[in-house]
Amino acid sequence: LLQSLTEEGRNHPLAEYISIQTDLPERALIMGRAQDLSRAIRNILDNAIKYVREKFGTEKGGEISVSLSHQEGWWILQIEDNGIGISQETAAFIFERFRRGDSHRARGQWGSGGYGLGLAIAKRILTAHGGNIALVTANGEKTLFEIKLPTQKN
Repeated sequence: LLQSLTEEGRNHPLAEYISIQTDLPERALIMGRAQDLSRAIRNILDNAIKYVREKFGTEKGGEISVSLSHQEGWWILQIEDNGIGISQETAAFIFERFRRGDSHRARGQWGSGGYGLGLAIAKRILTAHGGNIALVTANGEKTLFEIKLPTQKN
């Protein structure tokens, strides 16, 4: 699932100048509906692509990393990018429906407009699967989302 989503990301029309690196185990069993989990993860990855493209345009230097590790009964998926970042003010409501970030994030040149639903949908899906999502880093230079999903159904 993660391999195909990252490959899909690499083929995204806006990802032409973006390096997408992965650190994924060969095999990882994650319990849940593949279609729903794909949608949640795709929302995060698509945002990363849009906002990296917003920062770098057609210049090289944009990077996204996707990694999966196992810790104490949880799969930890981290998606990090070096795009335009998220302000601390925006971070406070980033998972709320119909809420958008700073005006320059909301009206991007590279198709980064939207309705403010992607992260809210991702959070709802991940919570329904017994997991969660957190914005770990939002410092204006790097953005790191961390998704936790149980290794077994609780």
